[in-house]
Amino acid sequence: MVRAFTLIELLLVMAIIGLLVFISGPIYQVLQGRNDLQIAGETLVNNFRRAQFLAQGGVGDSVWGVNVSTTTPTITLFKGNTFATRDAIWDEATTLSSGIIPSGLLEVDFARFSGAPNSTGTTTLTLDPQSIYYININSEGRVNY
Repeated sequence: MVRAFTLIELLLVMAIIGLLVFISGPIYQVLQGRNDLQIAGETLVNNFRRAQFLAQGGVGDSVWGVNVSTTTPTITLFKGNTFATRDAIWDEATTLSSGIIPSGLLEVDFARFSGAPNSTGTTTLTLDPQSIYYININSEGRVNY
């Protein structure tokens, strides 16, 4: 006697698999978005620290800074007194994932040799009301997140 699966058993298994895929899709998207937010936050922190390090080291005999653009969400490490007057040859830009909205402190320049920031405050990266990443720079140039 040959044992086999019936059509109903196969359809039931396919329905269960389809239901699992249907449920896991939105969960995957939420987790992917939070991962993108975490990566964007860590990239911004690393750029702040790198700009401060380059300024303290006197690399290029210049001030270094970081700009976060809201029009085309990008983080740019730049050489110069301001983003508007920078030497664009030295730019290192990182594009943020879609859906991440930067706000707050969007440009910080670090003084040559001392590494002191020209402004202090908090940069906020928001994905949704439950997914927010805060990065604070104090008057000594310490980056907290």
